[in-house]
Amino acid sequence: MEVKKYFEEKMKDPAFRRICERELDRQKIATVIMDHRIKNNLTQRQLGKKLSVSQQYIAKLEEGNFSNLESVKPLLEKLGWRMEIKLVPIKKGKGGK
Repeated sequence: MEVKKYFEEKMKDPAFRRICERELDRQKIATVIMDHRIKNNLTQRQLGKKLSVSQQYIAKLEEGNFSNLESVKPLLEKLGWRMEIKLVPIKKGKGGK
């Protein structure tokens, strides 16, 4: 089976889809933080000082390595971003499942 077809089949599994969506959210956050740092010509240490966190924590954020989205929310707000959680109904298949 081709990789694309395999992935399309896996994405039909709601649990797998949620994992992928969470990973994409992490990468978006990492990109926002790294873009801000680079555009403002800051080192990780300088950005950490601005956000009252360590350089090591900035490095982890830029790798998308953080425990939960809520923990990053105040840092994003300091950078001028607001995180929103969006609720959408689950589409039901045939037979109500």
